[in-house]
Formats: sequence, C-alpha cells, structure tokens
Amino acid sequence: MKIILPFLLVCWTLSIVAQEKIPTFQAIEIDGPAEVELVAASECHVAILRANDLVTWETNGNSLVLIAQYKENQPVAHIRISIAALRRLSLTGNVSLTGQGVFANRLMDITIEGTSTAQMEIDTEMLKVEVGQRSSLTLSGKADKAHLKAKNNASLDAGYLLVHTGTVSCDANSTATYLPVEGQTTKQISNQQIILEEKKKDVWWLSK
Repeated sequence: MKIILPFLLVCWTLSIVAQEKIPTFQAIEIDGPAEVELVAASECHVAILRANDLVTWETNGNSLVLIAQYKENQPVAHIRISIAALRRLSLTGNVSLTGQGVFANRLMDITIEGTSTAQMEIDTEMLKVEVGQRSSLTLSGKADKAHLKAKNNASLDAGYLLVHTGTVSCDANSTATYLPVEGQTTKQISNQQIILEEKKKDVWWLSK
C-alpha cells in the first residue's frame, strides 16, 4: 500500500497537466485571470499547467471557450493551448498571453478587452484588430491588409508587423504609432486615423 498510493498520486498529477487532444478549432475565447501560452502547432491541444480547479473549458463548433476563475491566496491558472490555424482570438478579463511560433491563416480577427496583454507573431492576408479597456497588444510578422484600432486607454505596438495597406486608429486616451520604412522618426498618433498604403514599391511599417 505504501508503494501503490504514491504511484497513484503521481499518475493523478500527470493526468492534470497532460495535453488533451480535442477536436480542431480555429477560434479561441478566454476570460481571465489566466496566464496563457499559445502555441502554433500541427494539432489542437489544451493543457492546464496550474490551478486546474479554477478552469472550465469546452469546444463549441470550431471555437474553444475557456473561463478561468479567481481564488484568493491562490496563483492564477496557467494554461497551454496549441492550435494549427488561428482565425479568431478574443481575450477578456485579465489574461496574459504569450505566443510561441507564427500563427498563420488567410483571415485573422483579434479582440482584446479588460486589462489583458498579448504578444504574437502572425502571417495573414486580412487582419482586423481591436484593443480596448487598458489592454495592450504587441504584434509582429506580416499582413497584406490590416485594420488596427485602439480605444479606451489601450496600447497597440506593431513595431515589427509588415503591412501593405490598411488603417490605424485610436481615441484620445489610447496610443498607436507607426514608422514608414523611409522615415527616420517614429510618429505617434492619438485621437485620429492613419491610412497606410503601398506607394509604388515602398512598404510601410507600423511601429511603437
């Protein structure tokens, strides 16, 4: 019995953190607080690395819906999500998301609210981003066409995102900046919209 019980405890612990393969999804909705590792992979998996009792999740069609609860005197949940093709990402509450790898899809929609933060590298033809409510987003990679919006004290940093055409807009309480390839001075905008367009063979960058 002294040998069996520790063995069962180890197996139970491993079962909590083991990655679970689930039906393919292209959309992710997360309501925090949570620390999230988002991994570009060949298959879809979900692994609860910490605070398994605070997390509930389900797949609904092609969407993964995940809710993490707050519990006093307990660390927030730590989650690893693997996805093959990201179409839509939505963060609310207090989510800290770090992307690993390049997330590629023809269309991509990213919405961040609450006090969430995210860092990602993407590769897409059409990108739509909205960041609000004191959240922040850092993007790199490339998008043929992008519409980026920051509102309600949000911060948008696309310093290494290559964009051919699109728009960047923000309200008076938010910040977004951009830098043309030929320019030497970073330009910051507030309460206005900037149109990004390809001029001849020149390329425009967005930058903080």
